[in-house]
Amino acid sequence: MAKHDRPFFLGGAGKAVDHEFLLEEADCYINRFDETIDLNAVGPWTERHTKLAWKYKVNSVHLSNQSLGDRRLADLLGELPVLRKLALSIYLPIELTALGQLSELEWLWIDCGMGWRTADRFPSVDLSGLGKLRHADIMLCRPFESILQCIGIQELSIRNESDGRLRDLDLSHMPKLRELELNHCPKLRTLILHPKAHVRALDISLCGSFEPDWRRIGPDLRYLVLGGRLSFPLENIVQAPNLEELHTREIRKLPPLGFLQKLPRLQTVFLFAAPPGPNVSPEDHALIEQINSRAKRQRTP
Repeated sequence: MAKHDRPFFLGGAGKAVDHEFLLEEADCYINRFDETIDLNAVGPWTERHTKLAWKYKVNSVHLSNQSLGDRRLADLLGELPVLRKLALSIYLPIELTALGQLSELEWLWIDCGMGWRTADRFPSVDLSGLGKLRHADIMLCRPFESILQCIGIQELSIRNESDGRLRDLDLSHMPKLRELELNHCPKLRTLILHPKAHVRALDISLCGSFEPDWRRIGPDLRYLVLGGRLSFPLENIVQAPNLEELHTREIRKLPPLGFLQKLPRLQTVFLFAAPPGPNVSPEDHALIEQINSRAKRQRTP
């Protein structure tokens, strides 16, 4: 399988990316990734950064509390060219209303740092009007819950380590959802999908006792990542008959893997755990090598 066909959480990029360094200086650097021109400021944002943004036709920026300083987010965004991508790394409360007005935004990343319930101090923001948003990577908490109303999202990453409150995740407003990453959601119990959502790629890591509805999601699934201790039998994945790749992270105790032979399209199995690694029998090692050889045969002219 070509790299660009794989999900975002396994290194896929949607298409082959043409990269170029446009500027690299002490206070910022600017890169081009196909049609994306990304500016990352080092230190406080200055008028010079704004001029560079217009000069290089920047449509993607990474902002933080450090870069914003005492400036309002709305003021800074109002000075920039139209943005298609925005990354926010913020751990001190700021006014975020301007986010909901970025009508051309296609990609959004929000991180609130490692502080426990840091985001509780943030005002809520209405993101439901971001009609062109297709990729969102969010440290989900109450101020940002409106992201779940964005109907155009195709790729979604949800993290909940900031407060651990997430129990019921309602994605019923996302008919185009195709790739889903759930990370550090320790109390998650239920997941609701739109009837038209066909999730081809799923990553479940450190999500407590959550188990997906295999009957709902299994037939569409092509890529599966499981991380941390599982509360369900690994054998349940045979309900995803079209699975092509299986990855596990930090699962040390694995059952006998003979059930993988029931997945005829499986061509990649990657089991990772810190040394001494997962406990896998010689028979299972041989089975994994046999499965992984399928991908090698497909790549051979």
